[in-house]
Amino acid sequence: MNFDNARFITANFSGLQGWKTVPAGAVLFLSALWMNAQTGRTRNLLPIVIGFGVVVAGYLLIGRYYRRTYGRVEPAGRTPMKDVVFAVLILAVVIGALRLDDGTLRALMAGKAAQFPVSMYALLFGSVVLLDYIRNCRRAGVKNLGIFPAGWACAGGIILSAFLPLLGDGPAALLGFRSVLFLVFAIDGILILLYSMAGHRFLARSLSGALEAERGQPV
Repeated sequence: MNFDNARFITANFSGLQGWKTVPAGAVLFLSALWMNAQTGRTRNLLPIVIGFGVVVAGYLLIGRYYRRTYGRVEPAGRTPMKDVVFAVLILAVVIGALRLDDGTLRALMAGKAAQFPVSMYALLFGSVVLLDYIRNCRRAGVKNLGIFPAGWACAGGIILSAFLPLLGDGPAALLGFRSVLFLVFAIDGILILLYSMAGHRFLARSLSGALEAERGQPV
């Protein structure tokens, strides 16, 4: 493991624990399929509540797995309060953007013109993921922003998915989606899953390589 990798992992040890975000990606994808299957005004919100519980429980349980398997890393000079504030801002952005997309969805389903021609959720969430990646690199003192390509790929894919509504509902209909926004949510769920697996693989391979090098074995 080279010096930049070591600094990047040390500064972003928690963020690279990819399995912790697998439940979130899976729930987003399944929620898109569930919303796509709903008809009429009355909707049972119990699956959404259960999904949120699964995300929280999964995050905590998988976090325990990482602590048992890889231990804990506390970067010097780290300020947890900044991370908490940043997480709250992300949550506020996501909730606000989802409300905007809900208004767009209602307009489209009613055959009316939408206020926003793109998915504000995907656009804002993808931008936050990108800014967070750049922030993590700077926090680690890493000049090579391409050190973790999956970070760019995930953020870029989510941002690009925001513009799918410009193509209309035609492409979404071919895939069985009643609205292009449901397709956007499903794609974003898949991208989060891929990002999660890439993060875990990057962390596991880097740490196993460091251990082999320390034992004098070929990496």
